[in-house]
Amino acid sequence: MTDPIRLNGLRFILIFLLAGLSGCGHYTPNRTQYIDVSMQAPQDTLYRLPPDSAYEWGDPFVYVNQKGDTVIPSGLYAVGFWDTVTTCLLVVLPGTAYDKVVGVDRRGRRLFDVYWYDNGPDYPRDGLFRIRRYGKIGYADRSGRVVIPARYACADPFYNGRARVALQCVSVPPAERDNTREHTVIYNARWFYIDTNGRRVR
Repeated sequence: MTDPIRLNGLRFILIFLLAGLSGCGHYTPNRTQYIDVSMQAPQDTLYRLPPDSAYEWGDPFVYVNQKGDTVIPSGLYAVGFWDTVTTCLLVVLPGTAYDKVVGVDRRGRRLFDVYWYDNGPDYPRDGLFRIRRYGKIGYADRSGRVVIPARYACADPFYNGRARVALQCVSVPPAERDNTREHTVIYNARWFYIDTNGRRVR
């Protein structure tokens, strides 16, 4: 016969281990979670209505499909930057600053943070615009597909098929200096160039 005391001890150990494992399964790191749209099938085009007034904070807008059905309702986002979209929207979430633009899919899942440039989100050049993930810079296309993973500390926009990037640099925004300049100043960068596929070029 099995010893009851020993059996109860084994049960206690088993319950303790299961509780610990289930707790580990619910652990979520304290950082933004991003998804990829690379495997999502293209969907029907959505159009922002009204088409030109959604750049001002709080202006109501919706996204409708080609049949005129509302797919993205008013009030879901504070600002919507693109008037025609498929799998990716550039938006400002309610309760955040105007320059905190994020890329989301049609279900509102976060794809990336969008690099802020001058007075708005970075715009596509050579088909790609700059994004941020976990503090690094990469490049995405208008579908929301991350074409060049976010691995750079500093990165310029593309021009004639090339972009200047650096794996390490010191980037100082205007708010952290004396506010005499309106653009970020970059120090100690070891620059090199990449093509639109992320390959290093001369």
